[in-house]
Amino acid sequence: MVSKYSAFAVAFAALLGDANAFWRMNCANIMFGRIDPIVNPGGIASHAHTVQGGSNFGVSSTGVSLANGECTSCEIQDDKSAYWTPMLYYQYPNGSFIDVKQSGSVVYYIGRGNNKTNSVPFPEGFRMISGDSNARSYDNVTRTVSKYGIGRPIADRVSWACLSGTPGKSVPYINNTDCYAGLRAQVHFQSCWNGVDLYKSDQSHVAYLSDIDNGDCPPTHPFLFTHIFLETSFTVNSVSRVEGGRFVLSTGDPTGYSYHADFQNGWNMTTFARAQRECSYNEKSSGDLNECAVLVESYTKNYGSRCPTRNSTVDEPVRGILPKLPGCIKIVEGPQRATSADVNCPSSVTPPKITPTEDGKPLDIRFPQIGKQFGLPDWQYVGCSNDSSSASRVLNAVVTKNATGMTVETCQAYCFGKGYKYAGLELGTECYCDSYMLNNPVINKGSWTQGMCYYQCSGDKLTYCGGQARVDLYVNTKLPQLPFPKTQSASGKYVHKGCMAEITGRILRNASTTGDTMTPDVCAKFCLGRRFKWFGVEYGRECYCGDRVVNQTIADPGDCNILCAGNRGNTQTYCGGASRANVYFSSTL
Repeated sequence: MVSKYSAFAVAFAALLGDANAFWRMNCANIMFGRIDPIVNPGGIASHAHTVQGGSNFGVSSTGVSLANGECTSCEIQDDKSAYWTPMLYYQYPNGSFIDVKQSGSVVYYIGRGNNKTNSVPFPEGFRMISGDSNARSYDNVTRTVSKYGIGRPIADRVSWACLSGTPGKSVPYINNTDCYAGLRAQVHFQSCWNGVDLYKSDQSHVAYLSDIDNGDCPPTHPFLFTHIFLETSFTVNSVSRVEGGRFVLSTGDPTGYSYHADFQNGWNMTTFARAQRECSYNEKSSGDLNECAVLVESYTKNYGSRCPTRNSTVDEPVRGILPKLPGCIKIVEGPQRATSADVNCPSSVTPPKITPTEDGKPLDIRFPQIGKQFGLPDWQYVGCSNDSSSASRVLNAVVTKNATGMTVETCQAYCFGKGYKYAGLELGTECYCDSYMLNNPVINKGSWTQGMCYYQCSGDKLTYCGGQARVDLYVNTKLPQLPFPKTQSASGKYVHKGCMAEITGRILRNASTTGDTMTPDVCAKFCLGRRFKWFGVEYGRECYCGDRVVNQTIADPGDCNILCAGNRGNTQTYCGGASRANVYFSSTL
């Protein structure tokens, strides 16, 4: 049972169980308000909710209208479903309330059930609710259907976990609220469907698995869905508490038993069907979205800022300090259930104004795929690579910046016009070009998301242009590849002795110079004029001379990978690296 798991175990043991077959998606908040298009379509809900998902959410939302929204506040843009749960408030002794902050939810899609390989996708227009908004005590009577006898209490579908230094039990009620890492509400949805109804107000169109998060579907509901598990963490320790205060759900419930969650399907069904087939039952999955190729295609890292919170379509304050709970909610202590009179407004109360939700147009967010054409013709996406802010950049030849107009196409055109084969974008505003990729770039072949390239292009908010110390790389497939840079083997009287590391200080300590025209030949001339047997070039533009090498340590040749600042034309040579020097010696001096 859920109550037997620790706070840590609920998130993992309850999810992973017998097999690691799931994906995990973060969702930011899209709306707050007394809105519930499932229970109160076209009207005003009895209590306030926090909503994640499709930007077209409103009092009359449908799967079709959600799909027509501009975006979603979840990581996967092909999921414009809506997920919503009750808000949590803190009640002061004077009767006022303040909302408890939370930054969104984590949605798990888990391949569960004893017939999981034959599961079906959610049908278009499907919706369901898990939990009971009027509950004020634990129901040990209503149970799941189990072929082994007595089933599990359905009340175990909802639990609370206090995240603190000492792992505690997850329980179906609000208990300990001194939780420095948050008070987490957890909801398991129904996974079994009757195959007929898209929705029934008594939720009879769906049923729970025999163990709620695993097991068998009842004979009346033979169609198995991918299991949805929803986590929401409230920052209860950020609330300034006073003696006599307490936490209360927007349902008027101080116990926590009334917590529940709603789901309205807004998935791109082609994407979801593939994700279910390819990713929900991959026993080696760790839950990382990068492991599911079809989800990566519409992944966005900065999902919260790209699809920010919308104003509520119900004109009523539900956040900040309030004189009462939104609506006409009466606080019911339990154990008796709340009644309709406890949660609904009488006809004499003037309802707040409803603003209709206008159908939007889905934003055409563009996601590059490794090895595929993107941007201008003849340009392919190479991947997201690490980068630096020094001479050891992946692309070093030329750079241009544009704080307001940078796009992938602009950068590609700029580099092509300069005759360079590679183009790279960074920080949303910067464009780098070169004839080859340098300095041992680490390119994420799995997907671009792994490399943290999620800065919006300054001139195209629907496309990404690298990140912080991360560069989106593109290659022109029609331009020829120039000869790769090399290490100069000799310079006049000097012969190259290798790439050497500076472990405890400079290895050549007698004379030095720096310059933007540095090459091995320039350094050789400088040191020869001072009659030193040894010279070394380092960090692209530094030259050191010595009559001996101090603490000589041979390094990997690949560590000396910074181009000489003085390279010209097609002759491209290396001048050491970071704390690495290409060292040369003359036996005739």
